[in-house]
Amino acid sequence: MVKFEGQLTGFAEIEIVTTLHAEVGVIIPCYNSEHTVLRAYDSVISQSLIPELIVFVDDASTDSTLDILKKIKTECDCTRVEIIELEVNSGASCARNLGMKLVETKFFAFLDADDAWHSEKIRLQYQWMLDNPDCTLLAHRSVVDGEEQLPDRFSHESFNYSVLKLSFESLLLKNRFSTPSVFLRNNILFTFDTKLRYAEDYEFWLRIAATGGVVMFSNLPLTILYKSRYGAGGLSSHLWSMQLGVMKVYFKMYKLGFIGLGRLFFHEFISLLAFVRRMVSGLLKW
Repeated sequence: MVKFEGQLTGFAEIEIVTTLHAEVGVIIPCYNSEHTVLRAYDSVISQSLIPELIVFVDDASTDSTLDILKKIKTECDCTRVEIIELEVNSGASCARNLGMKLVETKFFAFLDADDAWHSEKIRLQYQWMLDNPDCTLLAHRSVVDGEEQLPDRFSHESFNYSVLKLSFESLLLKNRFSTPSVFLRNNILFTFDTKLRYAEDYEFWLRIAATGGVVMFSNLPLTILYKSRYGAGGLSSHLWSMQLGVMKVYFKMYKLGFIGLGRLFFHEFISLLAFVRRMVSGLLKW
């Protein structure tokens, strides 16, 4: 969508300011994010193609997060900003579900309040999704701060060549992408499972693939994570709880009839082996 803003000052002088907006809504759950949410917000409004809508869902923060969000909404003049305030802390799944209900744009994307995007992310994913109407979900690789830096710029050609289709079977072997990398077509009929405390995003991607959704993945990094995947911060510190979450996801896939009993045992076993390998690797680094 192209929006023109301007003022006719005379026949000889016309001032026109052009603002480009993508038909995208960005959903950002926040909980006690006073030190990081501005960084996340800046990475959205610094996009080369700005989204039509940013939805902040404050999950009953006890710090100054909500005050910061209200200030953002008052001062933001480049796009629409909405805030959903929760009175009781309900978790990221509930926050994302509420954001998805509010978003009416053609596409939506997730961003965590403690992460950030490459400035070309929306432009590249948006154009690719427009060119490939069969795709339901397009994700990409992320990097962890301190381990790798995001490149300055990507071309459409390099991004397009990097995109591959992921089958349901390949997703079962591994959750290959982080939530802030995901870009979705707004035609999904289900939401995140709020009963799952861990691996709820993994279950959501699997259900999309299992029900006929086309899932694609780019190996180019467009998101930077400021928490390590298996580090000491946030949910990632509870490694065993995360492992149990993954195993519950596999069991749910079995209960829904997407996999048989043999595949359930296979993936549970492979997942446990990967968990043990991570634990041993972590101990060896001490």
